[in-house]
Amino acid sequence: PPGALKTQKDSLELENRKKYVRDYENLTRTKIPLIVLEGNPVHKILSEVDDAPNSLIIMAANSKDRISFLNPHTSFLVAVRTSNSVLILPDEDINE
Repeated sequence: PPGALKTQKDSLELENRKKYVRDYENLTRTKIPLIVLEGNPVHKILSEVDDAPNSLIIMAANSKDRISFLNPHTSFLVAVRTSNSVLILPDEDINE
């Protein structure tokens, strides 16, 4: 969510995801460009990948989330609207 709507839980989840990426970078000695976008997630993601054809978009999704106007299934919308490959991974909460 954008800054004004971001809760403490959202901030904590973002920090945890950044830690996962850094841990993977350390394990594989690989640099992963991590981009944090604010705004409409579908539009922002698609605008980033438009400049990089033949890219792989990796996203997390929770199939238990309810779909609504304020909570669309972003991963589905991105996958439908891009010509790039999309890998959608289940959110870690599903496995708990």
